[in-house]
Amino acid sequence: MDEGFGARLGRAWGRYARDPCLFPGPFAAGGTGWFAVVREVRGLLLALAALVVVAGAAAGLAWRESGRADAARVIALAERAADQARALRATDPELAAQVSVAAHDLADTPRTRGALLNSAEPYATRLRSSGDRLRMIAYSQDRAVLATGADNGVVELWDAADPRRRTPLATLPRTAGGPVGALAFRPAGGDRVLLAATRRGVELWNVVNPARPRHVAALPGAATAAFTPDGRTVLAAAARGVRRWSLAGKPVPLPPVRTSAQVTRFAVGDDTVVTGHGDGSVRVWDPAAPATPADTIRTGARNGPAALAISPDGGTLAWSAPERGTWLCRLDARRCGRPTRYGAPAGALAFSPDGATLATAGDDRTVRLWSLATRAQVTSFRHPDRVLGLAFASDGQALAAGSVAGAFYQWHHAARVPDPATGLVLSRDRTLMATTGARGGALWDVRDPWHRVLLSRWNVPPTTRMAMSGDARRLATVEDGEAVTVWDLRDRYAPARHARLPVPGLAAAALSPDGRTLATGDHSGRLLLWDVAARPRRLAARDGFGDVGALDFSPDGGLLASGGADRGVRLWDVRRGALDEVAHHEEHEDAVAGVRFGPKGDVLVSTGRDRTARVWSIADPRHAPRPAALRGHGDTVGGAGFSPDGAALATTDASGTTRLWDLRAGRLIAELTHPDLGTVLYADDRTLVSAAGRDLRLWDLRPEGVAARVCEVAGMPLTRVGWRRYFGDVPYRPPCPSAGR
Repeated sequence: MDEGFGARLGRAWGRYARDPCLFPGPFAAGGTGWFAVVREVRGLLLALAALVVVAGAAAGLAWRESGRADAARVIALAERAADQARALRATDPELAAQVSVAAHDLADTPRTRGALLNSAEPYATRLRSSGDRLRMIAYSQDRAVLATGADNGVVELWDAADPRRRTPLATLPRTAGGPVGALAFRPAGGDRVLLAATRRGVELWNVVNPARPRHVAALPGAATAAFTPDGRTVLAAAARGVRRWSLAGKPVPLPPVRTSAQVTRFAVGDDTVVTGHGDGSVRVWDPAAPATPADTIRTGARNGPAALAISPDGGTLAWSAPERGTWLCRLDARRCGRPTRYGAPAGALAFSPDGATLATAGDDRTVRLWSLATRAQVTSFRHPDRVLGLAFASDGQALAAGSVAGAFYQWHHAARVPDPATGLVLSRDRTLMATTGARGGALWDVRDPWHRVLLSRWNVPPTTRMAMSGDARRLATVEDGEAVTVWDLRDRYAPARHARLPVPGLAAAALSPDGRTLATGDHSGRLLLWDVAARPRRLAARDGFGDVGALDFSPDGGLLASGGADRGVRLWDVRRGALDEVAHHEEHEDAVAGVRFGPKGDVLVSTGRDRTARVWSIADPRHAPRPAALRGHGDTVGGAGFSPDGAALATTDASGTTRLWDLRAGRLIAELTHPDLGTVLYADDRTLVSAAGRDLRLWDLRPEGVAARVCEVAGMPLTRVGWRRYFGDVPYRPPCPSAGR
């Protein structure tokens, strides 16, 4: 059996110590050669040093491997929490947003970044009022001021545009009349007059400067009141009818309107006034002829409807009766058609400004948005308390809900387009956006993408495909299988039709940057080039490619890219008005769905039914290398959009998933999943714009910006218990430690 290293070293040292040359005396006898001893000891010490080095290296390697394992575990926890946050968004958006922020803080991966960017969708700002129960909420017509009224008589004015301002701009002097029974801004006149009603009377305030409201008038007692649609008259409940005051100057009493039952609620539409009564009836009035109601509806509610609302155009009436549910009817000449039951009883109702959506809220602490066209729930928001009041801002982009606890939430929504969007295109300079839907087209000024301005609407046949010239002066819309129409956009308030070209089997179209040349592709595999500078004429034709469903011009107009069912992507030189093929690739394994040039013209991306996008470097088109494949989508990749600087790419598939790619590093940045991801384009280098259904949604691509916004409006920080639920034993680090302060 081999002796140990220590024994060998000790034996050598013993011989070394007995050497008479070094240690004369008792150890000298029987000594061995000094040099041999030194060599042996030195060898053993070197071996020991080597063992120490090896042991240290092994320990370091083990430590690094342990660190890698810990990092991998944290990444796995973060990605799992990000997936849980996605599922949580529908029921608790505030908690979902904070979990997303925390997951991204722990590990910046495409999954955690995607979950965080997703949390930038409509999210609530929580504000705390000094009122005890907020039943009444109203937005000014210019959307700058939000007023809240409580059961203890407190009326407060808030900055509706700044969610970071957590204190009211002003509090109106409290009256002794008990609960605020009505709160409304004057619908016309532009002078921002606020009406507040209690049992003691109606107060009118001028709030042009909301920080310094000025009292205008006090009118005799009424539990509830309203303005007429034209803003010229105040209506107030009386013992047996409705009192009226003219606002032509100083308020002047008008003859009252007699009713057989106490008025408990008012609702005002475009040219219609609706009253709810203590006997359970709902009555519809013509404010110009107030002698008798135009219609009376029996709701069956013992003490009157719990909630009452009329659409802004006066075309739809909604009411809710306890134990009988929420009901709707269409108004024709102020007469209610056959009422239909819409859902469970609601304590608060509100119509969106376009009349297409109804917001409901009740005892289940949930605010729901319903499409009136389909009767389907569009979305829902959780509220921590029972909701008593609802109000939409005049542009439909914000919804406020008051609660029994005196707090209210304000949700900021995407812009509402006139009808469900089927097509979306942006000008190359990102200043003009066009959308199309079943009822026509719309032009938007998007120089500031976060404050979009609707410029015009005009009649456009239903289409999902559009192309805009580089100078944004012309737009082409495709009527699938039939024709392409070229529109003149020089007057953005009144687009005009320039030309309509019948193209049998039409599948795709593209406009050159100067708008003078049009390319069309059809389902039979024919590619056509047109001169549309004046009267349209055909310049060139090529065929035999299969279904040509994808076209795009390069930024300088010299190249045309085409793709289709034959899996081929081709580049054509069109500078001479001809179709001269200069390059092509057939890397896709199925039909090509789209082609798009990069902003500098040196890159082309093609998307396909094979669930991939192919990025093709065409700096030298005739010697272009093989394109790189971007994989990972689970469905046909139909759309692609470059960032303005060309460094990033967004690809969207048919399932509503958008993947963001860093083209310089060749890696995935984030993955967004949302039903509103239909057509997706870059509004600028850090913002996406998407269209699906009635929403135009903006996506902030800066994780730090999204996280800051989430924490600005967060109600309470993520607790230690909540942290352990999602992140296990990872040290507690709340994402929004100052939330709720």
